[in-house]
Amino acid sequence: MKPYKIYFKGAGLVTAIGNSIEENLSAISQNSYKPSEISIDQLPAPGIIPYFIINKPSINSGVERLYQVIRSVIDQAIDDANLSKKELKDAGLFLGSTSFDMFRCELELKQLGVSEHKIATHIPPFNRLTNFIQNEYSLNGPVFTFNTACTSSANALMYASECIRRGDIKHALVVGLEFYNEVTALGFSGLSLVSSAGMRPFDQNRDGLYLGEGCSALIISAEPEENGYSFLAGANLGDTHSITSSSPDGSTIQAVIEQAIKKALIDKKDVAIIKTHGTASLANDEAEAAGLSKVFKQQIPPIVILKPFIGHTLGACGLNELILFYKALSQNILINFQVNLSKEFALRLATTDDVPKKGYFLLNYFGFGGNSTALVITNA
Repeated sequence: MKPYKIYFKGAGLVTAIGNSIEENLSAISQNSYKPSEISIDQLPAPGIIPYFIINKPSINSGVERLYQVIRSVIDQAIDDANLSKKELKDAGLFLGSTSFDMFRCELELKQLGVSEHKIATHIPPFNRLTNFIQNEYSLNGPVFTFNTACTSSANALMYASECIRRGDIKHALVVGLEFYNEVTALGFSGLSLVSSAGMRPFDQNRDGLYLGEGCSALIISAEPEENGYSFLAGANLGDTHSITSSSPDGSTIQAVIEQAIKKALIDKKDVAIIKTHGTASLANDEAEAAGLSKVFKQQIPPIVILKPFIGHTLGACGLNELILFYKALSQNILINFQVNLSKEFALRLATTDDVPKKGYFLLNYFGFGGNSTALVITNA
């Protein structure tokens, strides 16, 4: 029995390098991607870190920027899916993020002049953004939020797909969102995870990541999409090795990938390309490479690296990178960051020659708290 495919009907994307999917793909093809510099008072002098910030002429500043970007990606997805108002009205809403509207909260706290010991009483609820989307688009379907670190929107997609398979809903609107906030920036800086010389995943001289803002929307359905891409299966596991990194032996990563492949009812030899998590941190790249070696032995499929183009968009990376990946492939192009892979890893970068007309693709996501997710998508 073949698994129940959930089709990608329409997508929207806004990142620091583009206000649409096409703008993102164009910027990458033209090598037009570079982080901005953010100054933070709480950091030691000079207090500047690189950060991929959404900063386009058509995007407003302040709190309205948040809502404008959300509207933009959802409108893009609706147009792409050609979804009627009735179909959208009954759709479920699944939102994944690590920070939700913390960006807005920080602005409000500064304006109110709230003392530090009272900040906890002003922490916003997780449903503020979903309430906004519900009201904006008159949604009556079920609503879920996911805050599972860097796997948030990947898990949102997986659970939305399961709701469709169960017959609870016919369509789902999945949203991934991450905006700059000082808490996140200070946290990654304090852990020495921010690169000082450029983000180079799986490189021998890698020294960390660049963070990034990003927002995406994906409309999914069980209704077949001719020559389209679909979600086939996924798995999620917890890794108790550390609160900030996966087990270096790759055992949990191995297990979650093997579960996803098993649920997809395919053989590991069927995987054509792997979209890596690839954060460029020392420990996590080592763990991911070890996990891939355990699963595929000496026959690891060619890999794709995406984060250096748009930054690590944390809770939104599940959806942001999936959309970039499948939309590029659907246009018969392959986007891949070129890096000198460390000889300690048995990895090879994917080229255009590796892209099949029809195939199965593995996408990896691993986050703080040990949250590990693997997805299998296909156009077969």
